[in-house]
Amino acid sequence: METKFELFRELIELSLNEKRGLTVYFNGQSIAGVVKNIIGNEALELRNQMFSKIIVRLEIIEAVAIG
Repeated sequence: METKFELFRELIELSLNEKRGLTVYFNGQSIAGVVKNIIGNEALELRNQMFSKIIVRLEIIEAVAIG
């Protein structure tokens, strides 16, 4: 079975490499930002206009969208 990172790898790496914004969905909530760092297979580090550092555990992510 694929890990959450493998499922969303293309969009996560696109955001990281091209500095494109994405939205991460989990537990009925969402966070929009740009990927700054991939923390192993554990988490993503995002940033957005409000916060310079946001850590999201990969295991809780239900969907990812990129604009």
